[in-house]
Amino acid sequence: MQNNDIHTKAGILLHDANQRYTERRKRLIETLYNSGRPVSIYEILNLEPNLPQSSIYRNLDALEQSKVIDQITFKSGVFCELSESFLGHHHNMVCLSCDSVIDVELSTTDEKAIDRILDNASRMHNFVPTHHTLDIQGFCELCLSQLEEETASGDKKL
Repeated sequence: MQNNDIHTKAGILLHDANQRYTERRKRLIETLYNSGRPVSIYEILNLEPNLPQSSIYRNLDALEQSKVIDQITFKSGVFCELSESFLGHHHNMVCLSCDSVIDVELSTTDEKAIDRILDNASRMHNFVPTHHTLDIQGFCELCLSQLEEETASGDKKL
């Protein structure tokens, strides 16, 4: 999706939620778009030092309520990314050591298999699902190799 398309779509979503598309909200969307991955609130504060912290939090909440962004809570904190309206359906792999987040798109076959499993579990509990999110937590390649080195030297255990 191109930059102009993102702003058009964001403007429509905000309008539909009776919200204005302010310059600060545009800057936050630009920051998320340019990062190309989920970013923490701390990273946003560093990337947008001229925006007041309270304004960032308030605008991120409005963007989430308007379905422009998703806020994802992990053990290490809250991360923000453009919503599936912009990125398409995907899942996240989250490193428990360095907080890196990798977006993962599954094949249609794999996604349908997950949907079937979740639909079966939902039926067992008389629950009607509307969508799902799947976050895979573990260790990225770099952190895993560091942990293995530390384990081999006796400094740390996995």
